[in-house]
Amino acid sequence: GNLGGEGDTDDVKKYTPFLFDFSYLHNPEEYEANLSASVEANSSDGNLNVANLEREFEVNHNSTMEEYHALFHSIHQYQADLNIFADDLNKGFFIQYTVESLFLDNEGRALICEAVWLYGAILILMERLLPGPIRERLIIAYYRFCNRNNDISQIDLLTKLCKSTNISPPKSTTPACFTKNPSHKYPMDEDKLFHRFPLPVELVRNVIGTLVSDDIYRQSSAFPSIDHRSTRLSRQASMLYVVLFFDPLVLRDEPGKMREIVDKYFHDNWVIHIYAGLTADLSLEWERFPAAKAALDNVLKLENVKRLHIANAKLIGQCMAELRAY
Repeated sequence: GNLGGEGDTDDVKKYTPFLFDFSYLHNPEEYEANLSASVEANSSDGNLNVANLEREFEVNHNSTMEEYHALFHSIHQYQADLNIFADDLNKGFFIQYTVESLFLDNEGRALICEAVWLYGAILILMERLLPGPIRERLIIAYYRFCNRNNDISQIDLLTKLCKSTNISPPKSTTPACFTKNPSHKYPMDEDKLFHRFPLPVELVRNVIGTLVSDDIYRQSSAFPSIDHRSTRLSRQASMLYVVLFFDPLVLRDEPGKMREIVDKYFHDNWVIHIYAGLTADLSLEWERFPAAKAALDNVLKLENVKRLHIANAKLIGQCMAELRAY
């Protein structure tokens, strides 16, 4: 986050003249000429001129730019490898496994669901923690300062992956402040972000079907009470929330399936954990998806929320009484 964006410091602002977004790619010669003119204009200034600042930036942040470039490349490579695996599976490359047998195997089913979910979680975390303007400046800075071999073979892939979505954190939201607290997620056009490098439709549909119908971690013995169903399925619910963005037609146009999903996973828990402390409020996240919003509205009725509040308050009282016994 030291290359612009939220909470600019003086150090960040002084580097702004030569940290360009993807508009640089349309006419790099013009940008470089303007920068050279700026260097000449400021050469007699008592402060550090732009050329010195560029050298300082390159020395201080070279390894950081290389690390972020490797990160973005790894994200694309993960998607490419997952697509190759799915294609090989469909073609019968693995003698012992087919798509059907993989989803019938307990471990295989869980692993393929996790593989798809992980790609989605990576994209969400990238968008949340490295907003588009920062990603664009990181990519351009890498190719200007670190690309010693002038290798631009990956630049089209990286610009497609990292291009800004033009979605910014809301300025103020109660009770969550998205600009100050990175643990709160906000709606950010995930369906469009996921569509840049999509996964096979059939694979996504199979994963969604499995997450909806099965308990992939077989935890019923650990949580036998029906009252604990949301806890038992909470990890699976988080995975389903992410994977649904790969198939937004379900969120938009399949009210029956969304009603089934909400009744099973989100009937008493609509603020969910995604990954590494990042949470999402489905009442905000699904506002733009008609089928999902209609299904969730059924459980967000005032009388239902009051009933859940009273029941939870009673359970907390019982828990505190039991703790005091120790």
